[in-house]
Amino acid sequence: MLIGFIGLGKLGMPCAEAVVDKGYHVNGYDILPKQSTKIDIKDSIQEVVEQSDIVFVATPVSYTHLTLPTNREV
Repeated sequence: MLIGFIGLGKLGMPCAEAVVDKGYHVNGYDILPKQSTKIDIKDSIQEVVEQSDIVFVATPVSYTHLTLPTNREV
């Protein structure tokens, strides 16, 4: 199973790396440049969504409606 994380800040990065430590592959994206030896950092949200089975969003902004690049709504 491929896991995606959008938002790799104070909450997202430790959570994403913990998921990797449990044996899963994680794709990640952040609006700021990030580096990780564990997470496969992508260049866009769209890449994360297209290359992940499940996507977690860990951002400082509360979203009540999010339209994903694949036109699926959550």
